[in-house]
Amino acid sequence: MELITANGISLDFGAEPLLNRASLRILAQDRIGLVGPNGAGKTSLLKLLTRTDGLAPTQGSLTTMPGLRLGYAPQIPDTSGLATVEDLILRELRPFQHRLAEAEHTLAEGDPDRMDALLARYQEAMDRFEQAGGYHALDAGLAALDRLGCRLPPHRRLDSLSGGQLSLLGIAAAVIHKPHLLILDEPGNHLDFRGLSWLEGFLTNYPGAVLMVSHNRYLLDSVCTRIWHLQGGEFAAFTGSYTAFRADLARQRADREHEFRIQDRRARDLEQRVKQLRSVASSQYNPPAQVLAKLSAAKRKLSQAQETRGTRPVQDHGLGLELKAHQTSRADIAIQGTNLDLEIAGLMLLRDANFLISSGERVGIVGPNGCGKTTLLTKIMEQGSWDNPVLRIGPSMTLGYLSQIPVFNRPQGTIMDEIRSWGPLTMDQAFDLAKPFLFSYRDMDKPLGVLSGGEQNRLQFARLMYSGANLLILDEPTNHMDIPSRESIEAALDGFTGTLVTVSHDRYFLDGVVSRILAFYGDELIDHPGGFSSWFDQWGELYHD
Repeated sequence: MELITANGISLDFGAEPLLNRASLRILAQDRIGLVGPNGAGKTSLLKLLTRTDGLAPTQGSLTTMPGLRLGYAPQIPDTSGLATVEDLILRELRPFQHRLAEAEHTLAEGDPDRMDALLARYQEAMDRFEQAGGYHALDAGLAALDRLGCRLPPHRRLDSLSGGQLSLLGIAAAVIHKPHLLILDEPGNHLDFRGLSWLEGFLTNYPGAVLMVSHNRYLLDSVCTRIWHLQGGEFAAFTGSYTAFRADLARQRADREHEFRIQDRRARDLEQRVKQLRSVASSQYNPPAQVLAKLSAAKRKLSQAQETRGTRPVQDHGLGLELKAHQTSRADIAIQGTNLDLEIAGLMLLRDANFLISSGERVGIVGPNGCGKTTLLTKIMEQGSWDNPVLRIGPSMTLGYLSQIPVFNRPQGTIMDEIRSWGPLTMDQAFDLAKPFLFSYRDMDKPLGVLSGGEQNRLQFARLMYSGANLLILDEPTNHMDIPSRESIEAALDGFTGTLVTVSHDRYFLDGVVSRILAFYGDELIDHPGGFSSWFDQWGELYHD
């Protein structure tokens, strides 16, 4: 059963189309992941498919199944005008409740001669109310929330919830009317590994179709059976997991690049031929008909070759990140904690913790939201030193820190001001540092206060590259990053020869870059030799209680 069908649709907002003559369809049991770089138009495509904000294709046809029920969960729900969990769950139901109450009142006070019409109006209001979840909507929403591993009382205030809890609450609210198609925008954001595990199971077992925008590659691999890719206005659909899609996309791009080069060479040869014939023709007052005929034929062939060649295939634009330690550590110890206590606001996060991270190790720190991961990194940065017997840093270690909440030297300045504060750099040298991180020369005058989360993280990575640190401490380094940027970070860390300590909820990232896990459990640290997946297989059940 086809829920949505589009044929040759385009979407134009300016000179470059976000979508160019795309054809697609969504079937009843589909699990689709929509991927592409930041700014490719993924959210606009979702709005187009759901006709949000009156958005319609500038070309082509878009049809939906009659009576199609859609559920939409944004990254973080809009809570304006709402106070409690119950308010958010029942927000979409409230208008139908009001109409039903009006119909009941009209029926009770109505003219007996119009009873048939009033009954029909009341039945229509009741049908719409029940389709939206009806009297069981609150219970259904709380039950869905429970299945997502998040138990919240209905009168819990929204302003007391974490980003992860709000994200899961938005999903629960979206499914109470049993939509045929559930659409999710970055559903894994703000979730720890427990929340992601629950979300994965929930989406896998959801009875309807699922379409989600996500940069979480492990979630895409676990849930999706089809991948849509959008970049540079080009839309392509692939069958299979995200990993299979990446392999297919690489093969397709290699084939297209090879064909483009063949056609490009032919076009350039013909351009040269046209120039030669034009030169011969222009050198004579009355060129021979044979020369003019050859020139005309060469121009025609050139036009055909240029049309066949088209444009160079779109490629991912990752970061030009290279992480090279300026100094090789001579110490065996990178970080050593001895009888370490970690406390915040009277809450003991770690008690008498002991750990040793040796020079050259690659360690991931994991645990539930709020357990103290960032607090530990902050303590390492602020109090760690060779002379501190509780938190010792190797004497030849130079630290590079990427913070989840960036701190810059020139917070009121521009990108140019910030980069030049790192050392004796000219304006041209500053731009040379920024360019590999997708900043244009015009961007150099951007105030730091207007940068997106992704731009702030890219600027932090530029600072790390400049620093040449041999001990990197990274707090959620893939936050706000699209997939090509995440892959660039992983490639750079793979070539990094120093010591790495990172906090991350990105399971795909952790499996690729770390070989040891330190996991918060209660007020203890579990030390596991291996990557995230092997740790989760062995210890994950402990965290589901």
